[in-house]
Amino acid sequence: QGRFRQPFFQHPIQFAFIHGHFYLQKYTEVLPEAKTTACFRHPVDRIISQFKHIYYEANTESEYYKAFSGGMDVVEFTEADDNVARAHIGHLGGIPPRELDFIFLSEAVGEGLELFQKRYPKVLLNGWATAPVINAGSTREKGAPAQDGRRKLESTRAHRSAI
Repeated sequence: QGRFRQPFFQHPIQFAFIHGHFYLQKYTEVLPEAKTTACFRHPVDRIISQFKHIYYEANTESEYYKAFSGGMDVVEFTEADDNVARAHIGHLGGIPPRELDFIFLSEAVGEGLELFQKRYPKVLLNGWATAPVINAGSTREKGAPAQDGRRKLESTRAHRSAI
């Protein structure tokens, strides 16, 4: 019935928490009663981060990396594919954010963890209730082609689409 194969486990109650980077619909189809959360990032920050990730990964087989090497900037990257600007919608699999049980904001992850722990006190076990260390990417900033793209990106149609 769903797009995904049946889960390999028989008793989903054994999982207290599943986290990571994945398409939400993958789990909502097999665990429809599960609480759902997501962490959103400011769209411009997320797009620039995705651009840098591809750029620094330096996978010569990647079509985007080849385009970056040829001079494609972050705005052109965003406008080349609607999925770049609207990645958060894609990862939610069409589930409107208002239907999630909890939303974290990357820019306020510490406060989000505090609120989450108050709302779901039995989920954060083993003392994991502090904000993770933010990878500022300081070693990757030098020569980053997206450095000057922020202002330019914020004035584009793709930015408005991402919001």
